[in-house]
Amino acid sequence: MIHCKTICKKYGQEKVLDSFSYTFKENGFVLLYGESGCGKTTLLNILAGMTIFDEGEIIFKKNKYENKVDYNKISNDIGYITQDTHFIDYLTVFDNLRLCSTDDEYIMEFLKKFGLVDIKDNYPITLSGGEKQRIAIIQALLGEKDILLLDEPTASLDRENKLLIFNILNELKNSKLIICSSHDYEAKVYADEIIDFNNLQSVKPNENISATCFETKGIKNKRKLYPFFRKQYKYHGREKKSKIQLTIVFFLAVIALCICDTPQSKTDSNIQYTYHLNQLQLSTVGVNKSLLTELSSNNKVLEVDLMYNRSVPDGIDDEKDITSNVNYNITAETLPFREDAFPLAHDIEYGSYYTKAEQIILSYDMALSIGNPKDLIGQTLKVDLFDKSYDMEIVGVFKRFSKIEKQYLWASGIYLGNNNDTFFINGEFTKRYVENKDFLMHGQRIYTAYFSDFKDMKLFYENNNYNYKQDEIKLIYADIGNDISFLFQSMFAILFPIVLVIIPVAVLLYYQTWKIKMVYNKHIFSVYQYLGYSAKEIKRCWIVTSLEEVIKMLLSAMLVAFPLMWITNLINSKIIIIPFQIFTYNSYLILLLNVLIIVLNIIVSTITLNKVKMSGWYQILLEQRDLI
Repeated sequence: MIHCKTICKKYGQEKVLDSFSYTFKENGFVLLYGESGCGKTTLLNILAGMTIFDEGEIIFKKNKYENKVDYNKISNDIGYITQDTHFIDYLTVFDNLRLCSTDDEYIMEFLKKFGLVDIKDNYPITLSGGEKQRIAIIQALLGEKDILLLDEPTASLDRENKLLIFNILNELKNSKLIICSSHDYEAKVYADEIIDFNNLQSVKPNENISATCFETKGIKNKRKLYPFFRKQYKYHGREKKSKIQLTIVFFLAVIALCICDTPQSKTDSNIQYTYHLNQLQLSTVGVNKSLLTELSSNNKVLEVDLMYNRSVPDGIDDEKDITSNVNYNITAETLPFREDAFPLAHDIEYGSYYTKAEQIILSYDMALSIGNPKDLIGQTLKVDLFDKSYDMEIVGVFKRFSKIEKQYLWASGIYLGNNNDTFFINGEFTKRYVENKDFLMHGQRIYTAYFSDFKDMKLFYENNNYNYKQDEIKLIYADIGNDISFLFQSMFAILFPIVLVIIPVAVLLYYQTWKIKMVYNKHIFSVYQYLGYSAKEIKRCWIVTSLEEVIKMLLSAMLVAFPLMWITNLINSKIIIIPFQIFTYNSYLILLLNVLIIVLNIIVSTITLNKVKMSGWYQILLEQRDLI
């Protein structure tokens, strides 16, 4: 089966094997006997393709090897069981064995045969030396190896476990070739052939026995590596500090991103959710009744009102530089008649909103200047307007407006100024001036269209602004003050670059931690190779699982950040600590953050993995123990 011809191996000037020749049969128990350092392990390493030899040749499966046996060609047929047993520490005994076979019932049969059913859910760190050796033998048997190479399998075992191992090997020798190195005298009892390394010159080479030639096995079906690789993140022994730290960084990045946001996005979000702006002013030349007809037919427009104080003749002739005295009020502010069109309708302290055209609502300060605000409800107030004097019913009194509410009124063209003389008529009342061709301020008048919400207003503005300009209609976009807009621009300019710096640094630090762990635990990769998984698949699983882990941390950060920001915004809107929405949500920036983190993760994890030399499992073994 395996024919060794005049094999020589030297370490420096010391010749460990000198013209060693031997033909190993197809089955049986061959004992490599001798004290430590006599060359037993060297021969096993050579047969397993772990190390080179200086002279001679080895014939195995019609293939002749000189200098070194090709491990990739023999790995399906040879199982190398060392005294250092190879297991994945974060997998249970059963999962370690499932890496070797796709048949769970078959695995259980071996566990019963070897008396190991009770420990199938234990982790390798809890196993005794004898249990580890038995599990290692099961691994080789599940891998359907025809040849078992065992290097000092009983070196660290007590006599009971030692005899158990030898008895198991004795049962297997009729169906497999077992080549076992040992310096234990009791092993001779079980051996069919003994190669005494204390006196190799006396060993008969058995050259008359022809090596068996048979077809190479196909690659066995194996389980997908990913589910097993993934379990390393759930293992209780894994350090979680770096994960917590990166999650906190992601949390802070999301918070910072929603604080800064892009100026336009933050402005729009505040207009919609803080100031609730839903109005659009339209400046027209002349009466332009067709505009009112067009707006009234738009189902997104709740109401269109002629603004009294922005359209009434003010008696000023700029061209002639003449100011004539007017005997009517030119400061009356106009609000929509419909309560659902005016977001501040709930701010009435006393009374109610409009129910009739000839009703007014007073500012709180104006009501105080007249009398007790509560007692004014239902009384009449004589008001001199453009066409005549009116006895207007006082239907309500507003409470004092907050900064945010004043911002809404400012966007409507309502400047409170001295609240002592501010009162509000309604759009139903100003309809009487729509067809009055004299009701123009410098040849123009202002209408305000109230939409269902900000988005409808913005869409209307974007779709019609250009066309209306051609018809001498000017659209005045509802906006917020320049001071707030400048603040948003400053926040974005300062915080956004910080986020872009923090994220890469955090990801690099996280992977630096993992790099150290990988270097320290690189034998884990080698064990997967030992069990038949390719370096390519191992690398792919590493990148995919690490990406999944980072995505989970990112999602965890967002699941905490978004509710917290929502609650903060809600509290701020109630008590108005800051006169704008602190956190705004820009889906494009959030997506950019996610893409940045994912791309960085793939790049850095790939670079980190490439810097860790993924040696073959046998190279790790050679680094860790006696070569001879």
